[in-house]
Amino acid sequence: MKRSGSFTRIAALMLVLMLAAAAAGCNKKAPDVTNVTPVTDMPSAGQDDAKATPTASPTEAPATPTPEPTKEPTATPTPEPTAEPTEALPEPPDGKDSAVKVSSVEELVEAIAPGAVILIEAGRYNVGEFEDRFETVEDIYAWNDAHEYVEFEGVYDGWQIVVKNADGISISGPGPDMSAVELVTDPRYAAILTFKDCNDISLHCMTMGHTDKGDCTGNVVDLIRCKNVYMSELDLYGCGVYGIGTSEETGDLYVSNSVIRDCAYGPFDIEQPAGDFNFLDCRMTGSYWGGSFDYNLSSQLSFYRCTFGDGESNEWYFVDHVYKEDCVFAEITEYPDYGEEYPDYSDMEIPELELESAQQVPAEREAISGTGWSAVYSQDVLTDQLTYVGMGSNFRDIAFSFYTDDYMPGQGWYCYDGDFYDLTWDITDDGMVRFETDSLGTLFAAIFKVPSSDGTGTVNWLRVAIGDETFWLY
Repeated sequence: MKRSGSFTRIAALMLVLMLAAAAAGCNKKAPDVTNVTPVTDMPSAGQDDAKATPTASPTEAPATPTPEPTKEPTATPTPEPTAEPTEALPEPPDGKDSAVKVSSVEELVEAIAPGAVILIEAGRYNVGEFEDRFETVEDIYAWNDAHEYVEFEGVYDGWQIVVKNADGISISGPGPDMSAVELVTDPRYAAILTFKDCNDISLHCMTMGHTDKGDCTGNVVDLIRCKNVYMSELDLYGCGVYGIGTSEETGDLYVSNSVIRDCAYGPFDIEQPAGDFNFLDCRMTGSYWGGSFDYNLSSQLSFYRCTFGDGESNEWYFVDHVYKEDCVFAEITEYPDYGEEYPDYSDMEIPELELESAQQVPAEREAISGTGWSAVYSQDVLTDQLTYVGMGSNFRDIAFSFYTDDYMPGQGWYCYDGDFYDLTWDITDDGMVRFETDSLGTLFAAIFKVPSSDGTGTVNWLRVAIGDETFWLY
């Protein structure tokens, strides 16, 4: 069934959203984010068959540097949403009277179960500090074995909470102010909350973020193989990557009256989607870039009455494979100006690699433990031609990271073209690094020392062959 952009359908949707938020005890609108300078609204849908177009005409927004068309507009039309947003919304929680009230991280994780309605009392909670109650890693594993629906999962610099197989769970703050409950974590590689194999999830009336933004791979909220996820009245902030990350056929996500702000890569990262993704009355601001959506024919990304900041506007204003209705965008620029707070990558120095000066050396365990490597070049082994893959049109998202031996010996993770997996590693008798991976099988890597660009010493490079390709990581 096709969706129209009519006012009556949106009004019906918002009635459901308000009932759900009211049941959770939260009715305050998202905070006013003032760092957005709107220049144009997406056209309103005046009747059932009226659809918002992906770009504004020069007469509608003269201040926006919209490129002059070079031919008749034959681009793919703005897609129609494929299902009513209200159809897949989970049932609202039963309300505060039937909720389990918690006032500590320990009480929160102990209350996690299918169908649980959890009400977090007002306060600031650092979920990353829960591990302090354990003396050894074995104690954490024993705790995990004793809990069916929640576990603590090790990441590069700490632990994160993973909720698993807990269908119908609802977690909410007391309202009416979403700032009354704040969940934070210190590890930069940890998500605040991760959900795996959960359906009909409800998250309401909370603020969540990282205590230290920095460079990291931990989103604020991660959803893995989840369906029917309803998120309202949330303030998600301060992540080194994305506010919301979805993967492995997650779908039917509904985010309303929420703010996603100040995340390095963008408000969301939707990978391998299987279903619809709807953002209603949301503000997405302060990110370096706009986020990502792994477009396919079985999934639809839609924005209703959303407000976008600079980085987000440059990402989503011109695209024609998402649905936009009554949205407000900031000034569109060819090269976004993020101000002094944000790094300028335009003059980033690319690490130099001269193959003739690279000398292979035996890998030493202490030189690998606790390190991380990202692909900079691919190598044609027949011609020795190097191609820069760290950024630009040839970009390859390939990385390896190794936990320290005093933390999680012989373990780590790797990223291959945007997908993340666990690995185990060791040093062979002949001085190679051997990886046992989930998706790529057994890999071997060699360490090379190369003179530094200033001639004062040497730097280490990691060379690894993946299938028919060879990469140099720095």
